Amino acid sequence: MPFCQTPTTSESIPPCAAQPLLQKLRPLQIPAAHNVLLATPVAHHTPIPVPIYWQEQVKAGLDQDNQLGVLEPVPIGTPVSWCHRMVVCAKKSGKPH
Repeated sequence: MPFCQTPTTSESIPPCAAQPLLQKLRPLQIPAAHNVLLATPVAHHTPIPVPIYWQEQVKAGLDQDNQLGVLEPVPIGTPVSWCHRMVVCAKKSGKPH
């Protein structure tokens, strides 16, 4: 069974067998801590500062991921339902992770 995909351009894609099921889905909820808590989508719009000495490396990594199609920029003014802050921490080698 093929997966339904969101069109990335203005062209439409043919419907797949799972599409009627996807239309009946409720808002996303992720079970956490043995179904005690449920996560609901949250959008954060304020960034966590990246240390100055890592900014060039982090920017280069983001640009590379963008070119590979791993990430894509969200146009300004586009509403989002789930957006987490990027957190940069140090690897054992001292490079950003």
